[in-house]
Amino acid sequence: MKKFGASDQMIDRLTDGDALAVIGELKQQAQRGDPSAANILEYMAYSTCAFSGVNGEGSSSQAQQLPDAQALPLRDDEWIRAALREKNDYDKQMAAACQQAMDKLEIEAWVTSSANQGNGASLWLLSRYGSSRGSELQQQKLMDAADAGYPEAQAFLAQGLMNGTAHLPAGLAADENAANLLKVAADSLPYAESALAVCEFKGCPGIEADMPSAVAHTREAAQRGSFDAIIQIGPQLQPGLLDPNEVTAWNLAGAMLSQQGCSYGGLTAQWMTSATSALTSDGTSDKARALAAQYWQNYGAQMMANIGCAH
Repeated sequence: MKKFGASDQMIDRLTDGDALAVIGELKQQAQRGDPSAANILEYMAYSTCAFSGVNGEGSSSQAQQLPDAQALPLRDDEWIRAALREKNDYDKQMAAACQQAMDKLEIEAWVTSSANQGNGASLWLLSRYGSSRGSELQQQKLMDAADAGYPEAQAFLAQGLMNGTAHLPAGLAADENAANLLKVAADSLPYAESALAVCEFKGCPGIEADMPSAVAHTREAAQRGSFDAIIQIGPQLQPGLLDPNEVTAWNLAGAMLSQQGCSYGGLTAQWMTSATSALTSDGTSDKARALAAQYWQNYGAQMMANIGCAH
């Protein structure tokens, strides 16, 4: 929610179970024309509230977690079960607050008003969640959001143009525009920088292969908390371009991030098993472990902040 303007204090209040009061305050602000408040409400309605309602206690996804947790060491098993109970309590409170206070049509009207004034985040949200989803208007909102300089829209549109799921009006060069959009988005978004690195490694429409640049962006993206490129292309790079110990070290740093309960994915026994396995593997060199410790010390706080699980 930070990318839509949520403050640290607001996130703390939501985490502490004060959702109903926060929603009420946001609605008052949105009624007064505050675009950030409208955007936060829209995101909550379609993401936070939606997931709270379907991924809680008794869900199929969570039903799989408990048997998986039994395969963990006893301490980890107890930890993840306690974490799931805490998550379930939070989800129940959030779902109840959403049901009581959220009106999607009212929120969309506020977001639409903000989008009509050129707010990039509002345009992006309408392209993803608006009632015109699946239409040409949705595609236009996406392009408008990218034109307004909203990084998430730029990255999404760039990847859509490259894989053929998005299209520009006649007369505009898709390859050139996709490359430019991805490069601009990479300045703000770690995952976009990872995507750029992968393109520079293998070549993409509008982006020629460039190994030195791919390595630089791979390393920078990892420092910012995105490990997609280092996982995908790191093992394929020649040792002269990227030391295999560095590749392993960044994977270990990603495992350390997961052990903090901080990752792009959800809370699962699988990621805990994967993280524990990576950190305790006998095949990991002392050099890689030392590098991982150094990376965590230098970049751990930055990684967590970029993912949005620390402040």
